[in-house]
Amino acid sequence: MVQFSDITGLLIVIVAISLVPFVAMVVTSYAKIVVVLGLLRNALGVQQCRPTWCSTAWRYSCRCT
Repeated sequence: MVQFSDITGLLIVIVAISLVPFVAMVVTSYAKIVVVLGLLRNALGVQQCRPTWCSTAWRYSCRCT
């Protein structure tokens, strides 16, 4: 007979494995956006507009809400 804890553990593992591609897509797309916007800022020559860490934090906070 299969115990309830075995089924719960298996379900948790399956859910975690299914979320890996989603997390990978979210993280890599965010990194691409940061790189492209940094290159655009350098191309426009506006390095004094705001620090990189500030704009990165702002973009991250906008993405989370």
